[in-house]
Amino acid sequence: MTAYGAVNSLRNTIDYILHSSYFNLVEPSPQIIQLAYNELDPLQEILERLDRTRTSKSRKKVNALDGRIKELIWEFQDLLESLLYHQIFSQFHADQVYEEMKSRVQGFLESLPSQPQILFQSPPPHHTTTRTQRVLHYFKPKRLLHYFKPKGRKFIAPRFSIDLQFLQHEVPSFIQRLKDMEEEYIYEVQNMPEDDDDESISTRTRTKSMMIGLSDQLEQLKDYMMMSYDNRLVTVGIVGTAGVGKTALAEAVFEDPDILSHFEHRVWVRVGKKSQFDDVSREILAQMFRISQGDHELGACFKERLQARNCLIVLDDVWERQIMDSLLSSLQNINNGSIRILGTTRDRNTNVSMDWILVRFLNEEESKELLCQKVFGEKDCPFQLDKAATKIAKNCEGLPLTIVTVADILSKSHNTDPKYWEDVAEMRNSVFTDAYNEISKVLYPSYEYLPQYLKMPFLYMGVFPPDYDIPISKIMNMLATEGWFHNTQKKQSLEDSVWKCLKELCVNASICTILKLFRRVPCLKKLGVHIELTPYDDHNDLLRCVGHISTLGSLETLKYSIINPVVKYDYAFRSSLMKLPRRLKKLHLSGMGFPWNYMDVIGSLPLLEVLKLRAYAFRGSKWEAQETSFLKLKFLLIEDSDLVQWKPRSGSFPNLMYLSMKHCYKLEEIHWLFHYRFGTIELVNCNPVALTWLKQLRPDPFTMIDVTATYSFDEKPVTIKFRRYCNC
Repeated sequence: MTAYGAVNSLRNTIDYILHSSYFNLVEPSPQIIQLAYNELDPLQEILERLDRTRTSKSRKKVNALDGRIKELIWEFQDLLESLLYHQIFSQFHADQVYEEMKSRVQGFLESLPSQPQILFQSPPPHHTTTRTQRVLHYFKPKRLLHYFKPKGRKFIAPRFSIDLQFLQHEVPSFIQRLKDMEEEYIYEVQNMPEDDDDESISTRTRTKSMMIGLSDQLEQLKDYMMMSYDNRLVTVGIVGTAGVGKTALAEAVFEDPDILSHFEHRVWVRVGKKSQFDDVSREILAQMFRISQGDHELGACFKERLQARNCLIVLDDVWERQIMDSLLSSLQNINNGSIRILGTTRDRNTNVSMDWILVRFLNEEESKELLCQKVFGEKDCPFQLDKAATKIAKNCEGLPLTIVTVADILSKSHNTDPKYWEDVAEMRNSVFTDAYNEISKVLYPSYEYLPQYLKMPFLYMGVFPPDYDIPISKIMNMLATEGWFHNTQKKQSLEDSVWKCLKELCVNASICTILKLFRRVPCLKKLGVHIELTPYDDHNDLLRCVGHISTLGSLETLKYSIINPVVKYDYAFRSSLMKLPRRLKKLHLSGMGFPWNYMDVIGSLPLLEVLKLRAYAFRGSKWEAQETSFLKLKFLLIEDSDLVQWKPRSGSFPNLMYLSMKHCYKLEEIHWLFHYRFGTIELVNCNPVALTWLKQLRPDPFTMIDVTATYSFDEKPVTIKFRRYCNC
């Protein structure tokens, strides 16, 4: 646990003591522990400052200080809980409750995924050791009282008289020591040195090794890079945990023969933690124009130099969001060029506007092939080692870094004795331990740079064994017990906090996992779902997932995106099975590929005001909205669609004020009668035929429509504005 987690734990303990119906606090006990409680909020804010520092800074001193703060808080919490134990025990009738407690504790232990052997701690001093005390002392006060309450029958809660005056002199000392450490922490965070372990910006060191596995994602990335986007800037991110093969996948794209022939320029920049945008821009131009990277004038006209260029730019190992934001901002509206940016990163938040490909883990066949290739090279795996090699590869759990590290140890051992390989497969020797120690150096920064509020939930995941189907309720209970939900920045509910935590911790969640989560979060107001599909997934699961979202009765805003859409032309489910929460006010859909007749479900939502459809959320040439549908809708966006005709029927869209249609290259007809006095239609890079249609539009009497059409097909973008009205 970090100091941040210890703060939450202590605050939760004090809050429970102050407000529990089990305790009758003797004056001035409440005032004494309230003083300690009041000091925890500013400390939490100070600890959160670490999250705002750059990843290029060394955290060694700050981490050491974090450990000292944690130990101080634990020391005080142990003292507080020891006093509670002592006073609770003195008021228990041990012989009467022992059997009840024994049953409750046994039930608790049996609920755990593995059965631990409990070594009960020593009881508080100056108190006689009894069977009950040894059992009760295992629990924190909150857990103790929870497990004392009998199940299935009427129970009158006991009241314990608690006197904490012993802490009257301890609390001021605790606060002063905490304040001293706070000042030291602030100073260390403000004066963090640069991390010497990270390399500066560099070019790529060419490798001749062939990538094994991930051929499906390689083809997907190639399609992204070479697809025609009408000279638009295209950015794609490769995201995944350390060692999953992000750089190898980017290298395979970079060196692919089709890519070589498609792009005039190819640039590879390893960014790392230290680089600034100016460094990156100069390196890009230096590689493109063969100019010295040290020329500080090189980046002055970055955008101008890239005009009309056909270029692939790979940014490997990106840590800072500012670099991607600055690069994309610099290259917006580039003319007559085809710029493709491919980035690799551990954190999807390095840029939220990119399209993302999550690097999957290798399957068992790919894992074994990689293992054998690294150990035996071009030779086949010996027959007598095949079975052990299969199990060794499986034990690596699809992570290429683990596979390569284990293979390196096996290769250097020069040991082809089947007994040795069987011991490795069964983990009876040190090979996997040595490998885990080695790869932890690579994986640790992923934990170190987690936001403070995510570190404790992440560590709690280690309680569960590998491949364990973790019940969401257990995560909630464990984190709530430690006070993790006590004071989140946005005052979220417990369920909202769990959802946010899991969404950020789990880079990828299967659809089944999402369905389980929905059942646990019925009070959500806003929800964002991002699903990455492969060609092998059952696309009808999308409808199942949408169906489960309908159970979220309080949901008002839903963003549902398919990261790598694969448009299907047949769905086995009827449109009637597509259900949505009735209280939705804002709905954003992307990449679904549903037919337009499924829109009838959305049109029936009584409170919907904003609807955004992107990336073939719906497909087909004609959309005829049903009569008296979309009654409250005010804003409609359709972007990247094959729609030809939009023809709402009478009585639909009575409150629509703004219609935006972008990149609808086949669009020809817009049949729409404004019912408001003022309305706006926006066209961006749509079929010019649609603009001609709008010029002939005859609005209702006393209605005014402003039309804006923007085209960037030519060298210079063209914007056309006009107004249609009828004052008859």
